[in-house]
Amino acid sequence: MTENEGDCAAMKRGWRKQLITAAMVCAGGVSVGWSQIQTASEPVARSGTTAPGTGLPHLNFQSPAMNNVGRFVFAGEVSGASSTTNQGVWAGTPGNLQLVAREGAGAPDAAGTGTVGTFNFLSLNPFENNPLVESQSHIAFFGFIEGPGISFGVNNTGIWSGTVGDIRLVARTGDAAPGVAGETFSLIREAAFISGAIVAFNGQTKNPLLPAQPAKSGVWAGTQGSIVNYALEGEQAGNAPAGVLYGFNNFTPTVNESGFVAFRTNLTDTDANPANNRGVFLGDAKANIVMIARGDDAVPGAVGDVRFSDFVTQPAINASEQIAFHASLNGADVTAASNTAIFRATYSSPTPTLYVREGDQAGGLASGVLHGEIQPAITMNSAGDVVFITDLTGTGVTGANDRAIFKGNGSIAPVARKGDQAPGTPSGTTFLLNSFTTSAAVNAGGQVAFTSRLTGTGVNVSNQTGLWALDPFNQLVKVAREGDTIDLDGISKTIGFGLSFHSISGGGEGRQTSFNNSSQLAYAAPFTDGTQAIINARVGGAARINANAPTLGASVGNSFFTGSPLPINTYGAVTGDIGYLKFVVVSGNQVKILLDFNGTNTAGAIAELNRHAAIYGYTVQPSSFSTFDALITYANASQEYFYWNFANIGDVSLVGVQMTPEPGTISLGLLGCLLLSRRRRRARGV
Repeated sequence: MTENEGDCAAMKRGWRKQLITAAMVCAGGVSVGWSQIQTASEPVARSGTTAPGTGLPHLNFQSPAMNNVGRFVFAGEVSGASSTTNQGVWAGTPGNLQLVAREGAGAPDAAGTGTVGTFNFLSLNPFENNPLVESQSHIAFFGFIEGPGISFGVNNTGIWSGTVGDIRLVARTGDAAPGVAGETFSLIREAAFISGAIVAFNGQTKNPLLPAQPAKSGVWAGTQGSIVNYALEGEQAGNAPAGVLYGFNNFTPTVNESGFVAFRTNLTDTDANPANNRGVFLGDAKANIVMIARGDDAVPGAVGDVRFSDFVTQPAINASEQIAFHASLNGADVTAASNTAIFRATYSSPTPTLYVREGDQAGGLASGVLHGEIQPAITMNSAGDVVFITDLTGTGVTGANDRAIFKGNGSIAPVARKGDQAPGTPSGTTFLLNSFTTSAAVNAGGQVAFTSRLTGTGVNVSNQTGLWALDPFNQLVKVAREGDTIDLDGISKTIGFGLSFHSISGGGEGRQTSFNNSSQLAYAAPFTDGTQAIINARVGGAARINANAPTLGASVGNSFFTGSPLPINTYGAVTGDIGYLKFVVVSGNQVKILLDFNGTNTAGAIAELNRHAAIYGYTVQPSSFSTFDALITYANASQEYFYWNFANIGDVSLVGVQMTPEPGTISLGLLGCLLLSRRRRRARGV
């Protein structure tokens, strides 16, 4: 060990664990061109393997949901069972999945001590956000039951929620409807959203003593055992003008983990104006509901006669009580080229503000390229980034480039545009972004994931669709494509038609989420041999080097090795599992990076690194040097960023990065000790 290495080790031992230490030297090399970042993947479950709790093999799967600590929930079927016992819901981690519910098994009661019947149908309908939604390991799903005292259409449907091993009844038809005196649930929609442990759903109630009386629709939310009514047809609509009442509502409300729900609903009043019978509302209790927008109201800040017309989808909501919603517009100063828009608001500032409108200059594109019709399915993350899809019009726009996916908060930029080269495909293969792409998911880091059809070079019916996502460097990368060959624990499979994941989610509104805040993307993959699998992809990998600057994280914009003189003893707090480090190669042809883990699962961290070694061109091995645990060696590198992601390793926290020189390279004495900062992913919990 050199003198400087010893000094750095001593300094490292003296600092608290919440700081990262790094003694660094750069060994030079030939520049590596990463033209396409590949994505390492692992199977969560696949056809033919035993479905836990059944003794039978998995057959097929619905799109999986996943939370921020890498726990999966999915529905599927098993083979070798009857049509009344072959569907189930499973949850857990790869290699540790558990059965949550199955047709033919007992349906738990509200106390969790008994059953209310037997599941006879789990309604695996992905278009109804069913059978499950999941956040922070809480699960909710809809089911049908049968048994003594159970009548079809009267008391045979319900919603269950909880955690694995502790699932309980939330609400059931025929049971008393909370907040509606003397009435019972006559209908519970086959959908629910859940954020944290708070379930939100839509249903209808009736007085069983007055069967001729029309049913009333409403919104309910709360934790299991503490469900309350938020809105009910025929009641005063929040803080809308007196006499404006909630009308029929059959849309599941979005919900955040603090219990704020956002919903659109029909309205009724006595003014005989059908143009104002829709509204958007937000609140955390019936007494606290505020109206955000109403049909026929003037759009705040708009020039001329511009009014809200309709709201065709539920608003997106995040943990900060921000909402974003799509609206159609009308009025004397509205044309067919300016009649769709997205607005934002918050509970504390409920007056909506315009985010983007049809006819606006399209952010990040050439002057004169305008937003065309804005698609209604929008998503928003915890940072307030809104993701949407829009047609394009204007200068230079043709049928070959007239659609794009956009993302932004204060400013808006394209994620992908029709006609763009699709990363990971041969030159001349481009995004089609047709009606097959209706929405895109976004995680807390602003990474966006979407599916798209392709056109151009080599595209045919066996490889025309794929799945792409932004990695933590804001680079668009291919995750999977029809026709790709994927290795599943040593078994080679070719992806067939039907890649699927939950694309309408920002991670904070209770919808099913397939793209978590740790850059993990879960999807269902069918294969050409008729089998299927649930796949977990690490978008960006566990470790890599790349010449492009990162756009996320505490290290963004730092001046590591870019100032004059070189910075020494630059440091920041340890704040997460995903981080970045810039280094400059000065001579030689090899870079070595030493890692020190603040945790006991060193073997797990090394295994995670090994998943990506062949993809990113490095080797990894345990290290006996000083206090470091692992050694990564890149054979070729120049000025690059090093990136790590250990969020799916439960108790590993990266606390040190050191680079050692090859013989004859620059002295350690020049650079000294460097402390790095990292970014905490909110749901990491460590």
